[in-house]
Amino acid sequence: MNNRKLQILIKKSADGDEEAFEELLALIVPTLYKDLNRYLDNKHDIDDILQESIWKIWSSIDRVDSQAEPLAFFRKITYNTLMSFFRKKKKQEIYIPPEEFLYIETQEEETKSSQDNLSDELKGLLNKLPDRYRKAITLRYVDEKSYKEIAQIMNVSEDTARQLVSRGIKKLKKLAGDKGEK
Repeated sequence: MNNRKLQILIKKSADGDEEAFEELLALIVPTLYKDLNRYLDNKHDIDDILQESIWKIWSSIDRVDSQAEPLAFFRKITYNTLMSFFRKKKKQEIYIPPEEFLYIETQEEETKSSQDNLSDELKGLLNKLPDRYRKAITLRYVDEKSYKEIAQIMNVSEDTARQLVSRGIKKLKKLAGDKGEK
């Protein structure tokens, strides 16, 4: 998804251009729907949450930081709406860490990401890492994100993103070494 195009549409939408907002929705709704579909089975609930999220996006469009990742902002709104839905329904308490929700891949090409090219052994080692390290490493080396983008997606500082990647690699090397000694 082209961030520049998103930012232009956001600016026009913030100025009251409804056609630009509709075009923006055409770009982001499939991603948000896919994110919600991952956590809910009921299509009606997904549609309700999506509709409420769209309303919240429209009413807060003027607060989108033009320097930040706009899709992350929209996903955060959708995530918060999803959590409100769970609280309202008083269903079984389900907690989805925000960084996991924000990490969900966004495009069809990304769903067939280069992670598929990783060896099964490396995938196994990655899965043994704590979530934060695995996500940081995957974002950095599979999705080729900058530390700044990783920090935005994981909702941490840029320095923390660097540390997570560095420590995760050290842990990976240790796991690979331990496996090789067996």
